[in-house]
Amino acid sequence: MAKESIYLIAQTAEDRSVAGSNPARPTFKMRPIKFYINLGFEEFTQFGGLVFYLAVLVTLFLTNDKPTSYHLFFGLIAMYILVSTLRLLNFKKRPNPMKYSNIIEKIDSGSFPSMHSTRSTFLFLNLIKFFSNQYLTIIFITIILLVCYSRMYLNKHYSSDIAVGIILGILIEYGLNLINL
Repeated sequence: MAKESIYLIAQTAEDRSVAGSNPARPTFKMRPIKFYINLGFEEFTQFGGLVFYLAVLVTLFLTNDKPTSYHLFFGLIAMYILVSTLRLLNFKKRPNPMKYSNIIEKIDSGSFPSMHSTRSTFLFLNLIKFFSNQYLTIIFITIILLVCYSRMYLNKHYSSDIAVGIILGILIEYGLNLINL
């Protein structure tokens, strides 16, 4: 026990960051260029994250664009229902497996389909429609592709998870437009 305590105290911060972590996760032991590429992808993947999605939704709501904010809200509910159901019915481990001890953690640790790719596709398709600008359309499509690539680069998903996530995002957008939500 005392030996383990001394070892933990003697370990440097960079040694602890490597222990049991994702191989694509930035560490100070990497070459500087690889460190910044990994860090960039970790930050870029957040464009498909829930916090960014909710920030856009709330911003649209507060700027009195209620129809778009309701559309994003109902889309988010549809995404969670579909992705969670698919992850429970067809559980697939991530390339870098995560441990789980309950049903919520199991859903989160599932790889198929990618919620980030579903969320980013749905969100940016709506932003393309909202802004109706060809230059922003190119930027938004690039963001979707980079978010999707970042999920594979960071060993969170396989390409099939990403492809199905993109298809789900498109189908949810199409479905909500059909029922005028």
